[in-house]
Amino acid sequence: MKKIKDNLFSHLREFFTIFLTKQAQRSPHTILATKQVWNMLLSFVCDATGKRVESLTFADLSRENVINFLDKMQQTKGWTPSTRNHRLARIRAFFRYVASIEPTLVFYLEDLRGIPMQKDVNKSFMLEYMSKDAITTVLRQPDPSKKMGIRDLFFLVLMYDSAARDCEMLSMRFCDFDPVGKVVYLLGKGFEKSSEYIKSRNIP
Repeated sequence: MKKIKDNLFSHLREFFTIFLTKQAQRSPHTILATKQVWNMLLSFVCDATGKRVESLTFADLSRENVINFLDKMQQTKGWTPSTRNHRLARIRAFFRYVASIEPTLVFYLEDLRGIPMQKDVNKSFMLEYMSKDAITTVLRQPDPSKKMGIRDLFFLVLMYDSAARDCEMLSMRFCDFDPVGKVVYLLGKGFEKSSEYIKSRNIP
């Protein structure tokens, strides 16, 4: 009987290069987050099974291995329940895609559906704003006498002034900052673009 070829990495390639980018049109932030969790998962499974990454199969991505991966990341990386749930959703997204392409692989998806989402902490209390003194304290943390301190201070001041999310700041390019027009261009979730005015005192 001819052995059925395991197409794990063929499906992963198509998932990232075709499905997420062209068909589902996910944002760069979502694609990057998905790549990161898959890189970490594959590295963990390699260590757990003693296999080289190119030798991994669908069977290696078992519910047990995924649970152990999530547990370890919570212990070593300090993942919160919401972060864990988000990473699990990114893993399941691939298996939903695979099941739609090859229905015979749907049992892998069903196996992962048996992993429960963790209950997050109570977020009924929300800090509506920071006091002026608190913001001043945060902005005083970087050391402007050092290169890294200048970088961190610029990041914090621009983030505060533009009300940008952390992911929007990290995806910002040099050309997105216009010191003459006093505007910064941001790419948010779902490819939503926006421009924010920057105060003159924050521009050298």
